[in-house]
Amino acid sequence: MRDDGERVLVSRRASARGVERVAQRVRALVGVRHPGLARTIASGTDPGGLWVVEEGGEGRLLSDVRCRLPQGDAVGAGLLRLLEALAYLHRNELSHGDVTADAVWCEGGRLVLTGAALGGVGGDEAEADVAGWARLAEEVLSGRPGELNGLVLAGAQQALAAQEGGRAIGAERLVRAIHGATGRSRPEQPDERAENTEEDTSGSMTTALRIGNVLATMLLGLLTTVLTVTVVIGIIALGVLWFLDQLPQEVQVPSVVGLQQEEARKRLAEEGIGIGHVRRVYQEESEPGEVVESVPEAGMIVREGREITLVVSIGAARVKVPRVVGLHPDEARKVLEKAGLSLHEGGEIRSSAPEGEVVQQDPPPGNRVAQGEAVSVQTSGGADYGVVEITDEDDGEVKRALFRRVEIIVPQGEALQRVEVREGYGDDIDVTYDRLHRPGDRVRLDTWGRPGKQIRVLIEGEQVFKTQL
Repeated sequence: MRDDGERVLVSRRASARGVERVAQRVRALVGVRHPGLARTIASGTDPGGLWVVEEGGEGRLLSDVRCRLPQGDAVGAGLLRLLEALAYLHRNELSHGDVTADAVWCEGGRLVLTGAALGGVGGDEAEADVAGWARLAEEVLSGRPGELNGLVLAGAQQALAAQEGGRAIGAERLVRAIHGATGRSRPEQPDERAENTEEDTSGSMTTALRIGNVLATMLLGLLTTVLTVTVVIGIIALGVLWFLDQLPQEVQVPSVVGLQQEEARKRLAEEGIGIGHVRRVYQEESEPGEVVESVPEAGMIVREGREITLVVSIGAARVKVPRVVGLHPDEARKVLEKAGLSLHEGGEIRSSAPEGEVVQQDPPPGNRVAQGEAVSVQTSGGADYGVVEITDEDDGEVKRALFRRVEIIVPQGEALQRVEVREGYGDDIDVTYDRLHRPGDRVRLDTWGRPGKQIRVLIEGEQVFKTQL
């Protein structure tokens, strides 16, 4: 995960067995958009397998004790939107597969479901989605007052009870049930019936006069109502016209995509528009600091003085490792920093290249790695680096031999681990070091001999390193 102060990015890597399934999932999510789902912004493959980066938001993980939940019925509304997001996935023959507090970001008054890119494609996981959501809703809403909270909690408990009884309630059906429970029926209008309890004692003329009086009264009332409504509408219209006349002028949002942030600010200021929130995103095709999107977008009409949101690139999430072999370390450091990487000096090795020149680098040039990752380099110590002179004890002759220092860091594991070093030529390999060490211990050994001497390091009987002079 990375929190750059503007939003949270969730970086996930698929297991080796699930790479093809997740690759199919990511392809299926290209056209899937829903406000309750985190947006998939990047994906790809490298020697480690498939990786996916999603935009979580600006809040905290729901499982984080520092997460501040919304107040009142906003919690139930957020959980209901997560259920709507699951229903949306299921309609697209997709599923999430692991709905827990570790997959939900609480962003102010909004809940966002992440990890959708690592779910399944159809299948029985849709039932697991609803069950996971129901358990999460029960955990969050238990003891929390509110009408909507109570309805959502009742729906979650109904789903769990149905599953325990061997039945499944789909997300779509559960959403409709909760929406139906929150709706209000329209009140029935009572029948209006006129009752005449007076007896007609005055004959047909009296009845006619009464009918005429009633009609005249109704007509007068209707005319009075029409005049009153007309006057009110006129006053409202004048008020609206006056209010509209006081509003700032309308302007068109100019296109600032492709400009650097400062240039975009000046261009917007010319139209009387300011910059509000700035979101920074990884963008493979754009230079750092370049505007990749504006909200509202170019061409939209807004009021003068409006502040809009800019989406600004911070460069590629993964960068290409440049070639630094043949350079001196200071030169190599500048090249790597320009590419968004750092340099780690791994010491000298024997080489025919000029002393101090980089002769090996790891990772190799052309590989793509995460921004800020260190590239380890080894420099040439010259053709005689690591060569020592040894006097033969038998004939006193001085002979040249290769020198090598071996450094071992005992890995985490058992409290005591046996470290063995074996050296020799061909099949004649002898144990030259055999001791017990604790995890984290550093073991340094010096060895020398003629070219071809083998050096092997074993920890708990398993070979972890092999080289030769």
